[in-house]
Amino acid sequence: MVALGAMAHRTLHPSKIADLQIAELRSRLPRLARMVFGEDTPPAEALLAQEVAGGRAASTGAPKHGLVLKVIDGDTLTLSCAGRKRTCRLLGIDAPENSYSGLFSDLESISKYVVKPKERRDLAVIANRLGVSARRAMEKARAATAELCKLVDGKRVRLEYDTQSPAKDEHGRLLAYVSLVETGLDVNAEMVRRGFAVADKRFKCSRLAEYGGLARQAQLDKAGIWRK
Repeated sequence: MVALGAMAHRTLHPSKIADLQIAELRSRLPRLARMVFGEDTPPAEALLAQEVAGGRAASTGAPKHGLVLKVIDGDTLTLSCAGRKRTCRLLGIDAPENSYSGLFSDLESISKYVVKPKERRDLAVIANRLGVSARRAMEKARAATAELCKLVDGKRVRLEYDTQSPAKDEHGRLLAYVSLVETGLDVNAEMVRRGFAVADKRFKCSRLAEYGGLARQAQLDKAGIWRK
């Protein structure tokens, strides 16, 4: 969370500061809710501005093949591409995060500005419920990571880019469709089909509708992380 500036602290009543920080925290919760409850979230338009800043994926220089060195989580890999280590984000899908600790530090920050006892109790209830949901999401993250390991760890993969998406995200990670060289399996689609990821609308790509349909079917089938 971006801290409120010093001027805001001087001019706003503590309760107003708390209201602002609670509103900001809530804006960060939909992604967690989507992973825990299967709810959908709108695309982050700000991230799509990278199409201009980072260039389209069709630009030269993006690697087309790699060897999987490590599975970081359910949608991110470390690859060896022509002797260079690269991080690759599976384009169009999103798996649960390994940690949501930042949300709890935000709640702690908010609590400093809450004066009324009832508001403090309400905040404690939110923290407790959020803690339960975060723990569930992190359990799902471990399952998604293990599933992606079974699919790709130590294998050679092909990287395909989408002209609707930047080749890299703001962290410098490659954004690509990953398929197995040996079998041609679309790893991105398979993770969603098996119920370990959902369609990710933060980046435009031509396969979003396909991945969205696979995600809905996986939820209906109670596959992967959607099992009770």
